Amino acid sequence: MKKAITMLRKKEILVFLFALLSLSACNTKVPSNIPVSTPTPIISTTPTPEQPTVSVIPTSTPTPIESIAPAATPTPIASPSITSDVSERATLSGKVYSDRGVILNDILVTVESSDKNYPFKQEIKTSGGVYVFRDVPVAVPITVRIFKSDTWTSKEQSVVLKSNLSGDPDQNILDFGDGYAVGDVLKNNFMFISDSPEIVSIEPKQNGTLEYNGIKLKFKFNENIRKNTFEDNFQMRYVSQNVGKTIILGDGTSGTTNTDGPPLLNGERQIIIDKSVSGAQFVWDTGSSLDYGKEVSFSIPSYTAVLTSNKNTIFYGISLRRSSKNAKLMDIDGNVALDAGEFFLSNARSKNVLFNVLPDITSPELKEVKLSKDNNNCYVRLIFSKPMVVIGFNNPDLYEQSFYTFYKNDYVINPVEPLIRLINPDTIEFVLDADTFEKYDKIKVKVSQDLKDPAGNFFSQGQTNNKEDYIKEDTYKED
Repeated sequence: MKKAITMLRKKEILVFLFALLSLSACNTKVPSNIPVSTPTPIISTTPTPEQPTVSVIPTSTPTPIESIAPAATPTPIASPSITSDVSERATLSGKVYSDRGVILNDILVTVESSDKNYPFKQEIKTSGGVYVFRDVPVAVPITVRIFKSDTWTSKEQSVVLKSNLSGDPDQNILDFGDGYAVGDVLKNNFMFISDSPEIVSIEPKQNGTLEYNGIKLKFKFNENIRKNTFEDNFQMRYVSQNVGKTIILGDGTSGTTNTDGPPLLNGERQIIIDKSVSGAQFVWDTGSSLDYGKEVSFSIPSYTAVLTSNKNTIFYGISLRRSSKNAKLMDIDGNVALDAGEFFLSNARSKNVLFNVLPDITSPELKEVKLSKDNNNCYVRLIFSKPMVVIGFNNPDLYEQSFYTFYKNDYVINPVEPLIRLINPDTIEFVLDADTFEKYDKIKVKVSQDLKDPAGNFFSQGQTNNKEDYIKEDTYKED
C-alpha cells in the first residue's frame, strides 16, 4: 500500500512539470487583459480499508478570450422636444350682440381646438350677453362658434389664446358684434348674429375671376329665403376699376359707370346682367319648396358673352339692388335683409361683391352662312365663332353697311337697305327682298377683316392662315 501511494505522488509531480513545460514552450505573449484561470487543486479521497484511495483531477473549463476592442455602445436618438406652452391654460371670454347692438342671452357658444394633437371642446350659453371659458389651452388654434336657431345667422371666429398669468382683464377677449346698430357709422364688428337673412358664401369669392363667356355664380344663404326676392333684385354690373366693395351699385353712386371700359364701350352706359338676359337661369337646391330655397346658382349660356377687353381684366360687381328703393331679400317669416341687401362677408361690411372678368383675346371667324326664304322675304344668316354682340351693348360695326359683301353666283349684289337683326349673340340675320335668290342660287358672303368683336379683336388677327375664315357660302335648294 505504501508503495502504491508513492507511485501516485510521483505521477502527480510529473503531470505538474509537464504543464509548466507546455507554458514555457509557447512563444505567444498572453495579453495582460486576458484573465488566467487558477488551477483547480487536486482532491484526494481518504481511502477506506475496503477501497483503495482514488485521486480525481477535474478538467478546468477554458476561460473565453475577450475582444481587445470593446464593442461601441449605440448613441440614443434624442426624442423631439415638445413645447410646454400647451401646459398653460387661460380664460377666454366675450359678448354676443344682435344687429341692433343688443347683447343676447341663451346663445350657444362652442369652443373647439383646431389642432387634433391637442383636443379640447366645451360648450356654454351666454348669460347677460357674456360667455366665459376657463382652462382653455394657450398657443393652440381655437374655433369659436355661436348659434341661436336655424332661422338666425350663425358666426364663427378663430383665436389663439396668449398666456395671461398677470390676469389682464383685456386679454383673450373675443366679441361677436358690438354695441352699435348695423347702420351706425361707428359700427366696426360685423360678426353679430341676426334673424334677418344673409348671404353666407358666394362662389367665386370676392375678387375671384370669371371667363368672359359662360358666367356661373353660386350663392348660399343662412336660411330659406323667398326665391323671387333674390331673382327680382339680383344684378351683375360692369364697374370701373376704382369701385370699392363699400360702393352701392345700381343707385347712381359715383364710380359705377363705364368711364374706363373696353374699346367699343362709349360713354357711361351700364352693362347689366340679370334675369332679363336671354338664357339666364336660376337653379335652386332641390330640397326646398317651390317658393323658398337656401342655395341657388345663376348662369348665362356660353354663347352669351360678357363685355370685356382684349388686353386687360375688366371688373364687374354683384348687388341685390335693382334700385335703391327696391332691394329686398326676404325669409319665410318676412324678415328683410339688413341694410336693404348688403353682404356681410368675413368681418366687414360689403355693399357689393367684385369679380375680375378675364380678357378675351380670341379672334372671330365666320363659321357658316345659312339661307332661307318665305313668301315675303329672303333671309341670310351669318353664324360667327363667338358672340359679336353682348348683353346691353350692340356692336355698331354690325349695323354699318360696309362690313359685308354679298355675291350671287359669283357676282356682287347690293341689297337695298337690308334689315339687320340679332338672332343670337353669335348670329346675325339679313332680311332681304323676296326675289333676292331662287332655287339653286349660290350666295356667298365676305366679311370685312376690319370687323371687330366687342373686345376689339379683328378677323385679320385670326389664329389660322385660312383665308376662308371670313368667307362662307350656301346654296338655296328649297322651293
